Amino acid sequence: MTSLGGRVDRSIPKGKGPNMFRLHGVNYHLIGSLTPEPGDYAKYFQLYIVDTENEVNNRATVISKGKNNSKDGGKSKINKEIIEALMKMLDDVNPYVTHFRAARDRIASKSEEPFHMRIISDRVGMDGRTLSAPVASEIAAIIPGDFRKEMPQRDIIIEDKNSGLLNRISEIHPSYLALQYPLILCYGEDGWRPGIEKAFTGINNKNKKKCISMRQWFALRIQERENECDTLLRSKRLFQQFLVDSFSAVESHRLSYIKFNQSKLRCENYNSIKKAAEGGTTSMNEQGKQVNIPSSFTGGPRYMVQQYYDAMAICKHYGFPDLFITFTCNLKWPEITRYVKKRGLTAEDRPDIIARIFKIKLESLMNDLTVKHMLGKTVAAMYTIEFQKRGLPHAHIILFMEAKSKLPTADDIDKIICAEIPDKDQNPELYEIIKDTMIHGPCGAANTNYPCMVDGKCSKCFPKPFENITKVNSDGYPVYMRRDDTRYVEKNGIRCDNRYVVPYNEKLSMRYQAHINVEWCNQNGSIKYLFKYVNKGPDRVAVVVEPSNKDQSSTSDGSNSNKKKKNEIKDFFDCRYVSASEAIWRIFKFPIQYRTTPVQRLSFHLEGEQPCYFDSDDDIEDVLERTLNEDTQFMAWLSLNRRNAVGKNNTFARNLKYAEIPAYFTWEGKNKQFKKRVRGFALGRINYVPRKLEALYFLRVLLNIVRGPTCFDDIKTYQGVVYKTFKEACYARGILDDDQIYIDSLVDASFWGFGYYLRDFFCMMLLDSALSRPEYVWEQTWHLLSEDIESNKREEYNNPDLNLNDADKRNYTLQEIEKLMLGNGRSLAEIDNFPQPSREVIDNSNRLIVDEMNYNRQFEQEKHDNWIQQLTTEQRAIYDEITRAVFNNLGGVFFVYGFGGTGKTFIWKTLSAAVRSRGKIVLNVASSGIASLLLDGGRTAHSRFAIPLNPDEYSMCNINPNSDLADLIREASLIIWDEAPMMSKYCFESMDKSFCDIIGNIHNKVFGGKSCSFWRRF
Repeated sequence: MTSLGGRVDRSIPKGKGPNMFRLHGVNYHLIGSLTPEPGDYAKYFQLYIVDTENEVNNRATVISKGKNNSKDGGKSKINKEIIEALMKMLDDVNPYVTHFRAARDRIASKSEEPFHMRIISDRVGMDGRTLSAPVASEIAAIIPGDFRKEMPQRDIIIEDKNSGLLNRISEIHPSYLALQYPLILCYGEDGWRPGIEKAFTGINNKNKKKCISMRQWFALRIQERENECDTLLRSKRLFQQFLVDSFSAVESHRLSYIKFNQSKLRCENYNSIKKAAEGGTTSMNEQGKQVNIPSSFTGGPRYMVQQYYDAMAICKHYGFPDLFITFTCNLKWPEITRYVKKRGLTAEDRPDIIARIFKIKLESLMNDLTVKHMLGKTVAAMYTIEFQKRGLPHAHIILFMEAKSKLPTADDIDKIICAEIPDKDQNPELYEIIKDTMIHGPCGAANTNYPCMVDGKCSKCFPKPFENITKVNSDGYPVYMRRDDTRYVEKNGIRCDNRYVVPYNEKLSMRYQAHINVEWCNQNGSIKYLFKYVNKGPDRVAVVVEPSNKDQSSTSDGSNSNKKKKNEIKDFFDCRYVSASEAIWRIFKFPIQYRTTPVQRLSFHLEGEQPCYFDSDDDIEDVLERTLNEDTQFMAWLSLNRRNAVGKNNTFARNLKYAEIPAYFTWEGKNKQFKKRVRGFALGRINYVPRKLEALYFLRVLLNIVRGPTCFDDIKTYQGVVYKTFKEACYARGILDDDQIYIDSLVDASFWGFGYYLRDFFCMMLLDSALSRPEYVWEQTWHLLSEDIESNKREEYNNPDLNLNDADKRNYTLQEIEKLMLGNGRSLAEIDNFPQPSREVIDNSNRLIVDEMNYNRQFEQEKHDNWIQQLTTEQRAIYDEITRAVFNNLGGVFFVYGFGGTGKTFIWKTLSAAVRSRGKIVLNVASSGIASLLLDGGRTAHSRFAIPLNPDEYSMCNINPNSDLADLIREASLIIWDEAPMMSKYCFESMDKSFCDIIGNIHNKVFGGKSCSFWRRF
């Protein structure tokens, strides 16, 4: 009855494996009007209303009319008697069909009074814990009159006449599933809806949620029960679609919550909020930056970065990993074949059974490796789950072995790993297993379409060369023994010898009868390989988030183009292939990552700069009081040291470094305190900070050295001396260099370079954070940097007899350096303990705005008056359209493209001159540095708007709402972006989200209502 928004991947994957249902693209359910557009054919639920005299024939031919129709004539084999029987069944029992038939009768009566159908979202008095079938009056109603905006927003409104627009059905609507799967839910049974309470929460589960989540509801409904109809579980391909659809709905609902609830959540440090309060600020709308996708969201970029850092922390503690194992599911396992054969199905028809059996086998394998020590005693292990495009799950496992169980020599490797075909006579069972599961390909000339083939070569480098002994090559990779012993197996008519064998372990292959690739490794690159799979492009999540109260206003000016509606917010998160196997794994909440050694992430902050999380409408005094009375994790550690608490094994806290605390104490996030660890073990990982954050960076360095500090001064103390900064304390401990090499470089450059060049050189060092003690380098070289200052000032003041003392020279030199820093968006004030210039000749207002306003308006007007007369008719139309939006504050997005030589650059210049001649700001940016040179005052978009270098669907520009850059964006009237299509769409999405956050997008306009013009030449 409704359409599926995602694109079904119908391509046949390379290699072997089940043909799983795969969805690619944004997934959602859409519903149109009761009748099709003139000249169009009826589809979906319209078949119940339009031309019902020929309904059987219409249903038999409707599939062939679609965009992906096949021309092989296969659709003509549809049995019309089955269609007629299904129609009769739905007419008798389905309440939605009853209302569609009633709408048909009303349309047939040719009444001129408009009407609409409302599918009701409320289920008053119904228990959502039972799969009950609602009656017709409970789920829908035909209401006379036009649709009105004040009607319940969650209801599905179907209008009688086609407006050309499709309505998206919310995933939390009870009819979400019934309208998409009428043959499975033939009685119109309700799906999940908010507020379904659990039957029993348990005595000790006082803090548990009393209502079930959408994921829990789907996990409950796809179970097989003896006294319950199993139509869904026997639906084969449709069951796979149901699983993928369900998982997409769960992810969409989760991201909707993050988008529309946490979008108001902001973060700022305590001192900044305190200063704002002292300045008279009461509202929190302009304080802090917006918090987006948290690291707790499974699969998000922050989640994966944190997982990677955790893995590297384990690697740092235990050393390089020793074994890398890939374990792939086998559809021929007897547990799977017995189950599906009894029900007349195939393995791919039940992805839930595949997932369950693989999960059981994986847990057994990990128990054999980490508890029974089948390959030797392990000290740590981790794995991640990946889903092939073919649909089968497999695990990538890394093992860290105990010192006595490591494999330092080639002979040790041969005891664990084999890359040869076993003897068929001596070990026939192992021979058959290796033949079926551990022979690569064949690929190459024998099979150029094999999945491993890239540019005509095998990406896995098969067939391998023969080797008489195992050895480790110069790069540290093992070369396994593959003797030319005439043994072979025949695969697809091709003889495969030892060169095609994937390395394996005999015990594991015999026990699990599956593809288990065992590799020796001794390098940290294995960690990167482990986490590469979760981050790769085709497997990224695909959902769409939009509000339920969107305003579907028509486009203005009679344009036929479908412009984005002003009150509609859509955040598209990049598409990926979602297979049925992955969907069921995530619905069952099986882990996609696991490690035996837990890692506690340890946060830290500067004194008085603990993070404050608050809602945008919170009162500032309440935020300050709440933050002041609550310890952070770092402050709780200092308190722990002040008490000198005793941890596990009677270890005192004062004897431990910050990263060692989790091994002896546990962190209680709810109570904000450390408690004595009773059992277990955990590693500590201090959060990473970049070098640019100087004070935090050097604080982190000291936290890895200092034991048991009770306050911030203790961290800065060395040999009884309390240093002013963490950086000075690091230098006193001999951690930092003396910067002599940079001093020598400036001295060498002074022999041939002038003062302005040396100042540029010095400014470059400051911008790159290359100096350990920039104030020391300044004291040693300021006389070189000020070489031409006196002559410049004599010329500036027209006083040849001017003589400056050292203090004046230093001050003027600092002013010149400050101007260079401000031109790059930085300031000397950001550098601790660095001398500051006097501000009388430096504009203390927003430097960015001053630079953009520093144009001669009269000269710009003259250029504009000259150029506007030279515009062609088409160029003038573009000019008029954009300037009308700019000068009337209408906002809008304009895309201008054309071939080279059509005068696009000339239009840019004319537009810029028009805006600047009126004293307004235009920001000219380009996708590349070379293209930006063509624009007057041009810069790259990344530099101007602080766009991340590698943006993703969750990224935002690094702009604080109360920064100079934010003020510049608020004041800008027009943004011109050249070569815009060269950039990733995430750049524009990041800019849109940031602009809306900065400007306060109360009208829900794109880019916060700013006029943006995107250009492209072809």
